[in-house]
Amino acid sequence: MGYPTESFKDLSIAIVDDDPGAVRVLGEALADTFGIHSPATGRSTDDAITIMRVAHPDILFLDIELNEDSAIDILSKLAEASPDTAIVFYTAYQKYLINALRTHAFDFLLKPVDPEELSLILHRFIIYRQQLHDRECSLRQLSRDCMPAERKALSITTVTNDRIIVGIQDIVYFKYHSERKLWEVVLNDFRHHILRRQTTAEAILSRHPEFVRTHKSFIVNISYISMITSGKCVLLPPFDASADIKISKNYRKDLLDKFYDI
Repeated sequence: MGYPTESFKDLSIAIVDDDPGAVRVLGEALADTFGIHSPATGRSTDDAITIMRVAHPDILFLDIELNEDSAIDILSKLAEASPDTAIVFYTAYQKYLINALRTHAFDFLLKPVDPEELSLILHRFIIYRQQLHDRECSLRQLSRDCMPAERKALSITTVTNDRIIVGIQDIVYFKYHSERKLWEVVLNDFRHHILRRQTTAEAILSRHPEFVRTHKSFIVNISYISMITSGKCVLLPPFDASADIKISKNYRKDLLDKFYDI
């Protein structure tokens, strides 16, 4: 599927590289060929984290070797700061390709920049974003169609006694903080709410059949699970990059029974 260059002009781009020449070359290629101007730029791992937290770019082109630091070591922090950003490793060394793939980078761009490779990456991102949007729409529609009317919304009370109404389909998972003895709910817009102290796992599970316990610390909306491995649940993108949902043997059978009945 092809897209006109106009499709790329609204993309927000960031480039983090300790080589000013590499930043300039990539910036010029983005501007001259695709009409993408004024990317956010940085030169260190700290800059990368700051850019992700402040700018939330669509795509981050990230050099792997940044002075004495390795960008691979901060990938979890980058994903936490901006879960929707696609990270493209930008480097002169092809030896990093396997590590890039293993650490779930979106893509890999070798220096010097090949315009055709850059075009392929941008096209892949446009397609990926559209597929993600379509999947989210389908998930929301499925949730609306399958949920009884009286269960479409849930009233939750926070630790500060605020009352919040949320859609069942907007809840991704609950996490228990053992040191504070409190449950937290995580929504699909990445908002977090700490629940009141009286909240129990049994109370959460009773509110809707889509909620399933995977571990003593996790209760998940099963509609957001894309895959079950030996030790954890993999959630649908973009939540797969920011959530480490563990599975314990005590809850594995019930989880599998519910998951494979979908």
